[in-house]
Amino acid sequence: IVITESLNMIRGMKMLKGQIKEKSIPFAFVDYDQPNPANLKKWGEYIDVRGEKKLIRELIQLGKHNILVEGDKGVGKTLLVEDICREDNIALFEFSCGAGMNKGDLIGRPQIDNDGSYFEMGIIPKMFELANHWKEIVVYGDELNVLSHDEQLWFNRPLDKRRSIYVNGKLFKLDDGVKFTFIATINPITYAGVNTLTESLRSRFIGRVLPYPNNSELEKIIDWSDIPDETKKCMLTLCQQIHSLRVKGEVEYVFSPRDIDQFCDIFRTQKQWKLEDVIDNVILIKFSDPSEREQVRIRVNETFGVNI
Repeated sequence: IVITESLNMIRGMKMLKGQIKEKSIPFAFVDYDQPNPANLKKWGEYIDVRGEKKLIRELIQLGKHNILVEGDKGVGKTLLVEDICREDNIALFEFSCGAGMNKGDLIGRPQIDNDGSYFEMGIIPKMFELANHWKEIVVYGDELNVLSHDEQLWFNRPLDKRRSIYVNGKLFKLDDGVKFTFIATINPITYAGVNTLTESLRSRFIGRVLPYPNNSELEKIIDWSDIPDETKKCMLTLCQQIHSLRVKGEVEYVFSPRDIDQFCDIFRTQKQWKLEDVIDNVILIKFSDPSEREQVRIRVNETFGVNI
């Protein structure tokens, strides 16, 4: 009886071992050319007014840190990272976080097509696979704090000294000597629809806060050519007013450097438009809430001396 039970136990263990093995299915094709720095096109130039580009470049060159960059939308967080990678010929793997992003997006998920089943690799194992291929890489996660706290936890092991994750029966980890820099951007917590970073995840980062530019900095980073001095002065004043309203929680939208650049471009190119048309179509359109739009409209009228 004892011998029979032992044999049955061994058979059961072998069956269990076989079942576990069968759960590991082939991985889908990985496009190793995706982070190729040759694919990065110059779409702007980051003006380094506070030395942040120099600091982050030096950290990337070390190739071992996680960097957190916090700042309002439109202050150039993405442009900053892409500029460095393009100029220094460093592979860049980018992804944007969304409120609906889940474990399957981060870790991976089984899929089935006409050729059978395969495992679609998620963002985290893919970033290690690409890093080992390129030997030096920057992984850029935009708006990381949009993720729920539960989903943020999946980054804890990959972003500490273990630098690894176990997925679909395989351990993904960095090879020796690979330079790996993870850069995450977050919007201020005052933005609607964002979460805090968990303490465990934030503890894995060093980084920089990019404050809203003051007027002297906005003068340097915006192309003001063909913009009358008085119009420029009014726009700079309005931007600071809107930012103050945002800090007080009276409006949701911050008029960013990106928006100012749009204003200047429309002002230069749409010669047939009146100033009021440019303001209405570039500034006021940004504010969807009627009460917020009214607050901004009043300040526009006072600052520019127009009647909208």
